[in-house]
Amino acid sequence: MKRLLAILSIVTFSASAQPNFELSIEEATLPQAPGLQSYVVGQYQGKWLLIGGRTDGLHRRQPFAAFLAADNNLMAYVIDPANLQHWSVSLSSLPTALFEQLQSTNMAFIQRDTVLYIVGGYG
Repeated sequence: MKRLLAILSIVTFSASAQPNFELSIEEATLPQAPGLQSYVVGQYQGKWLLIGGRTDGLHRRQPFAAFLAADNNLMAYVIDPANLQHWSVSLSSLPTALFEQLQSTNMAFIQRDTVLYIVGGYG
């Protein structure tokens, strides 16, 4: 089964007095791509890095079953949208504190140049 990855790709703001912006969404179908929700995404040399998030989609609204550990994303994915390829590696070889943080969902993140800053999340 093919998974669909939709990425909100470009938001640009004008420095003029009028609030102008452009928004575009591009669709890419990648065989065997991960199905993730509330993940972190960074970009480098045209490739996307995906970390964290959930593999079960929207979490249940039941406090005892909302964020089951079995549905944490334990992988880091690199996606090449130009060639429709992807690669993955387990995060489990990282030190425990980092491994636990990077499998969180809904982390706040921002990328400045080549540095991806990540903080918080549910886990």
